[in-house]
Amino acid sequence: MRVLVAGRNAKVLAITAGTFATDLKMETATTKAESLALLQRLEFDIVIACERLGDGSGLEVLSQVAVNTPNTLRIFAARPATLELLKGELGLFGLCRTRSISRSCGPH
Repeated sequence: MRVLVAGRNAKVLAITAGTFATDLKMETATTKAESLALLQRLEFDIVIACERLGDGSGLEVLSQVAVNTPNTLRIFAARPATLELLKGELGLFGLCRTRSISRSCGPH
């Protein structure tokens, strides 16, 4: 199973990828552009995107995944306040799940 994790904090991404490396094929990206480049080059079973990336939003990445590979499982990781604010709008992204985070995807 191949997983893409996109978030601003490269250190956290490296730890995450290392933790699951024996069980999953992990790829990481810190920007929207890097995420989209990986999505063009490789097929992913799961894409986890944090709310903020170096050059945009994780929702922008997930919306591209929804259009281009709708069978890919999509998870949005965001602060609880962001999830509450977007509650009624997340259906557009066809997310499988949202996940509340504190600071694990980078500084806010």
